[in-house]
Amino acid sequence: MSAPRQPPADWPVGSASQNVMANPLLDAFEMATAAGGDIDGMRSQLVTRYGFAVPSDEALTAIERCSPRGVVELGAGTGYWAFLLQQRGVDVVAFDVEPAPSAQNEWFAGTQPWHPVHRGDHDVVGQHPERTLLIIWPTKNEIWAATALERYYDAGGERVAFVGEGPGGRTGDDVFHALLGELTTCLQCDHGSTTSPCICSAEARWSRSESVALPIGPATTTISTSSFADRWGHGRHGGDHVDPKRDNPNSAHRQRHHNGAAGLSATAGWAARSRLAGPPPAT
Repeated sequence: MSAPRQPPADWPVGSASQNVMANPLLDAFEMATAAGGDIDGMRSQLVTRYGFAVPSDEALTAIERCSPRGVVELGAGTGYWAFLLQQRGVDVVAFDVEPAPSAQNEWFAGTQPWHPVHRGDHDVVGQHPERTLLIIWPTKNEIWAATALERYYDAGGERVAFVGEGPGGRTGDDVFHALLGELTTCLQCDHGSTTSPCICSAEARWSRSESVALPIGPATTTISTSSFADRWGHGRHGGDHVDPKRDNPNSAHRQRHHNGAAGLSATAGWAARSRLAGPPPAT
């Protein structure tokens, strides 16, 4: 783990960067927008330096409000959101399978982190069930984010903050969105899709309690909470359905790993959704 960087010397004078609640990525976005600049042209440089999602004060406040016992972040990349939350007094422990500036991180190789990011995979979240689980821009169609939700839920975790796009977007896989209660149709079983994972055994463990739009694109920050009353559900269709692609540890589906903080295609936009999720209401 590398030491976190100090605030850059080139932050614009007179901007919010001079305040305690500094947010240089939002500053850069707002200044470029005001000047009629090419946001898409700046994207690659800003992603490498900061991350994929542009945090807003509203999104950070929502995460802070639902995290009285701190945050555990997985896939933290440069630790930029963790840095901003720490400024607000939120205790954050951040993890990534290849923390910046690791050369093995295809997006953030050589980038000094904004906040300490420890090496760790989806299993570490089960060690912090008292904290809010923060997942920002999980890699599209990879299973690590869904597995993290399962580990966290099984450990007794209650609250998830997800920053990214909804089902069919550029973040997470179908199982991830099904666990969050956002996807109820199994494209594989109900529509014969050969490219979608089966979600029949993915019980909705979370329910959206708050959603905050981010500055760029259709994405949001969503807060969701878990339902302890429904912890031993038996899948969407009421049976003990097993998906061999997900449950076989030797399958190609299971063997795909997170290869960086947010393995997003270079053509993807800034869209991010910040979601605060909570447990479905007891029935």
